[in-house]
Amino acid sequence: MRGNHHDEMSQFFLSRALAEVGFITIIISLFSVIFDVIGIMTRPDKVPLENAQMASLIVNIKYLTIGVGTYLIFFIKYRYTLHQAGKDDE
Repeated sequence: MRGNHHDEMSQFFLSRALAEVGFITIIISLFSVIFDVIGIMTRPDKVPLENAQMASLIVNIKYLTIGVGTYLIFFIKYRYTLHQAGKDDE
């Protein structure tokens, strides 16, 4: 077994926790984007589209992208840690 067992377990649980936080961030950001799009599409024709609405949509899309990237990074790290743990047991 490589290194200290306690450090490996800490990395394993940290990677899993960060992947779960990333997933929750994706869900929250996705709802924000959906509500922004619905708000823009359901506005009356006589009401002009404001810059703040578009800025909010762009910021929420940015956070969604960051959330997806964070989730993928830590999920891949978590899966790699599981794979390495399986190799060490053999």
